Amino acid sequence: MPEIGLTKFNAGVAEDTSKDGDSAPFTADVGTTYIISMGTGTPAADLDITFPSTSLSAGDAFTVMLDSADATYGVDFIGTIATVSYSSGGSFRLLLAGDHITFRYKSATVGWLAY
Repeated sequence: MPEIGLTKFNAGVAEDTSKDGDSAPFTADVGTTYIISMGTGTPAADLDITFPSTSLSAGDAFTVMLDSADATYGVDFIGTIATVSYSSGGSFRLLLAGDHITFRYKSATVGWLAY
């Protein structure tokens, strides 16, 4: 069994703090923890993050955390979470400061699982 921590199962090998309320939608990178400040800039909509979709292996992961919040807008996800497809529109999103989630890839059939 792989060790949790310094392997591909670690969702936080790289830390990205460059995203904020003014960021354009982007596709997440496996192995990255995104610390997002929605209270920075002037958000006009939710920040959409699309799940990685190429060269995936079971256990690949990434994490998203809200460092600060906006009164109206949060972080929205686009992809398949446990066989349910989500697109932007607030169906599955982070809204409050401190909200965080790790997504781990299971398979092409299941997609991503939320932890």
